[in-house]
Amino acid sequence: MATESGLSARYNMATFSQLIHNNDQLTPARNLVETNLMLSDAYVMEANEVLGHTGSRQTTLPTPQIVKVGAYWSGSVAQWAKFHDDISIFRDTIVIPQDVEKLNGTASVSEAEESHKEGFGQGVQNHLIYGTSVADPEKFDGLDVRYKTPDDESGSNDQLDPASTADYGVWDAGGTGSDTTSIWFIQWGPQKAGLITPFQDPQMGIKITDMGLQKEVDSVTSNATSHRWSYYTELEWWLGLSIFDIRAVARLRNIEASIDSLDLGIIKQITQILTEAFRGPETVWMYVPPRMETHMKIMAQNKQNVMFSKENPYQVPLLMWDNSPIRRCESILLTETAVAAA
Repeated sequence: MATESGLSARYNMATFSQLIHNNDQLTPARNLVETNLMLSDAYVMEANEVLGHTGSRQTTLPTPQIVKVGAYWSGSVAQWAKFHDDISIFRDTIVIPQDVEKLNGTASVSEAEESHKEGFGQGVQNHLIYGTSVADPEKFDGLDVRYKTPDDESGSNDQLDPASTADYGVWDAGGTGSDTTSIWFIQWGPQKAGLITPFQDPQMGIKITDMGLQKEVDSVTSNATSHRWSYYTELEWWLGLSIFDIRAVARLRNIEASIDSLDLGIIKQITQILTEAFRGPETVWMYVPPRMETHMKIMAQNKQNVMFSKENPYQVPLLMWDNSPIRRCESILLTETAVAAA
């Protein structure tokens, strides 16, 4: 016989009773909703495989030679290298017993569905930053894995040197311990950085399927008689992360997260990143946790960092750093463990 899930692990009358008072439907405060603008900003493209994308990056350019009149010269060649990025399958299921739905009505069911959508989005966003395939190969590697170790700028190497023993494009703000955070700089776009969805999928990997009323039995044996009816809704998103140009992403990490540890030295590093790290006209977006947004507003006092422009038709104040929009991303932790520069 199958083991029945506890009350806290399935929808039941006790769950939905928290949404009813005096026979009226309560509208719950959405106090667990987060603002994560990285997903809404991201460029999304169709991959060239069902469960991944294979691309190619140029590794060397041909080089001309200066020769004497009548002298011999040799040709040069360009070199390329393939790369591959995986697509992961995110899934969730909403199961509401028929009797529970009858007694509580569609409004309660709708609240449950909205909660699942919010939780689903937060789970995808968290994985986009901190996901890793080390223990689970079905998971794609997030940004943290790809841009982890900062450069110590010793010798001739720096953060933008592919020969460095550190990860490309990672700056060290000098913080230590397990209470540090990061600022992410991303240049979304074709041949830059983007999210990938399965090849020839018109729904771009996202599916919400109403499976209707399903019969549930408490045993898998053919003579099972104990059962109930429940409504099933399936949520899934087939999604991956592909960074075509490694110069399309940069990270300033090891930033002390304490409100009393504001280090004005990061102004120099942010300016360097925005000036030197990126190529091309595409916008560079800055993603910060709320604590860093607070720091930046303090640093921006008495400066004209709130901008209205023709690209902002609804005249919403945008916090900017030079030409880069600063976007809140609550999934960036304030409890990152500092990584020593290499």
